[in-house]
Amino acid sequence: MVNGHPAISYRDYTNTKDDLKYVRASDAGGGSWDTPVTVESEGNVGWWTSLAVVNGNPAISYCRWTNGDLKFAICY
Repeated sequence: MVNGHPAISYRDYTNTKDDLKYVRASDAGGGSWDTPVTVESEGNVGWWTSLAVVNGNPAISYCRWTNGDLKFAICY
């Protein structure tokens, strides 16, 4: 839960390059969702994504398959 709303990070493989995306529900019950935000789209990213909340902000760890890097992104 991010600010009382369900949230997810995921690998969007509907395109040819795979993107890491994040989306949060627009209500506390998860009945509707906001527009997904692309966190990273350079290379083949978003593998093994994990979402946590750090000081009230969404934080995502993930693997960039292109070069095997373990990466971390946080929203402030």
